[in-house]
Amino acid sequence: MSGLVIRAIGVGKTYRVGASVVEAVRAFDLEVKRGEFVTLMGPSGCGKSTLLNLFGCIDTPSSGRLEVFGSDVAAMTEAQRASVRLHRVGFVFQRFYLLPVLTALENVELPMIEARPSLASS
Repeated sequence: MSGLVIRAIGVGKTYRVGASVVEAVRAFDLEVKRGEFVTLMGPSGCGKSTLLNLFGCIDTPSSGRLEVFGSDVAAMTEAQRASVRLHRVGFVFQRFYLLPVLTALENVELPMIEARPSLASS
């Protein structure tokens, strides 16, 4: 692997809202290497969440090419994108989305149960 975590080349994302087409991201280019720290800032509605959804393989680009950990996101199956989210990408949501019936620790443990990390990898 080249050490690139994210490579976005001309990435765009559009959504259809009724009869209208909303261009959430237009021709976005970015490279993020392993170990780099990147901040995404901008006013409300400028596409930050859309980009994070693309980088986290929650969504796929409408145009351009997006590679996450060397794989083309648009070419991945939903199961492959879910595996990237489960094993390679972590999200901390603004509203946390915790399950109220679980403790904080149990909320953290829940995705780990699905990922089944081995003791050797810790």
